[in-house]
Amino acid sequence: DGILFFFHGWPDFEYLWAPQVDFLSNKNYCCITLELPNFRIDRMQNPWGYDFLAVINALGNTMRDILTIHNKASEPIMLIAHDWGSFFAQNVYVRFKRKLNIAKMVLLDVGDGLDPDPAQQYKYAYMSVNGFAFCLPRFLGTWYLRRYYRSAIETGITLPVFRLEKQHNRRYFDSAMAYPYFNFLKMVLLNQTQKFSEIALPDKLPQMDGLPIMFIDAAKGWNTRDPVRYYTPNFKKFIEERDYCQFVSFDCYHWIQDEEIGLPQKLNTTIYDFLRK
Repeated sequence: DGILFFFHGWPDFEYLWAPQVDFLSNKNYCCITLELPNFRIDRMQNPWGYDFLAVINALGNTMRDILTIHNKASEPIMLIAHDWGSFFAQNVYVRFKRKLNIAKMVLLDVGDGLDPDPAQQYKYAYMSVNGFAFCLPRFLGTWYLRRYYRSAIETGITLPVFRLEKQHNRRYFDSAMAYPYFNFLKMVLLNQTQKFSEIALPDKLPQMDGLPIMFIDAAKGWNTRDPVRYYTPNFKKFIEERDYCQFVSFDCYHWIQDEEIGLPQKLNTTIYDFLRK
């Protein structure tokens, strides 16, 4: 019925999409999960990470190569993305829309950026923590982030990647995964406005006009005490004003795909219904 590309976020990799891949592949969709560079420490090639354009171009070109190899280069494809994956998916659409036939996009909990309300800016302090930890020696940065995220998340909530480590008795989480935060902070602190404008999403909304987008907001965010929002009011308005787009809210935590703290079955049917339209 179609070709689906999945983009994961931080601090995850393709395993998080397993419930969606199982469900949608059984509905005759071809499901392809893409892995962000350095997000599997056993396949790490560059400990200092990659800049945003390098990742965007790598993802877009990888998709083109996969489709070309299988003689599907002109077929419509759909992007399903979460967290940083949503940021990269939107940028891939903007930069590759003349090279890839992207027909629909599903974004989970991350839209066009951070809430511009000054009163909400303190909620994004963790981004500085991640960026700082990335600059430390890896063993120290990883230790620091593990301690931070075992206390920063709501009591009783465990990051899916920590649970996976326990199940498989191996290490997945690493501070080297945090290079997107380091690159973001570097652009802000060094006032690299030209570089930032190349990848900033709010100004690119008009370029996505006409593309059916479903955005799914995780109402609880990282914790119910003080949920974090990753979209601007203009983004929500953009989605809600177009009858071919959808803005949906789920009463769950940021990792909507996860069996324990998300709503994977509801997510599966919601995505399926949107893709069938």
